[in-house]
Amino acid sequence: MIAAFEKTISSDQPELEALPAGVAEPGSYADAGTEPQSRAAGELATIAVAWALLHEVRHIRHQREGTGAAPYGSDATEKHREEFSCDEFATAFLLEQIEQETKPTRGAGKAETPAG
Repeated sequence: MIAAFEKTISSDQPELEALPAGVAEPGSYADAGTEPQSRAAGELATIAVAWALLHEVRHIRHQREGTGAAPYGSDATEKHREEFSCDEFATAFLLEQIEQETKPTRGAGKAETPAG
């Protein structure tokens, strides 16, 4: 794995370097029925990248809103506040999406009884 990483970062065309054996191509998932562990690893990797991207998006929003910590300032409290804000944004966004995706649809499952 380390050799593949070093080869990729030293390459003039890193996008053409092959991934190490056993590492899935980003965006492609193993079949959940035949390779559940590989599928789970792929999905977790996608979620991790999404979380990191959302975290960075919130930093950009802080900068645009004028609420970001001074990048070269020495106030660690403000920097921590911004980091926690970005963590919270990314986490809340993903959890809300998961909740929407897993919410049962109306009429599915148990029959509803009218209030009366």
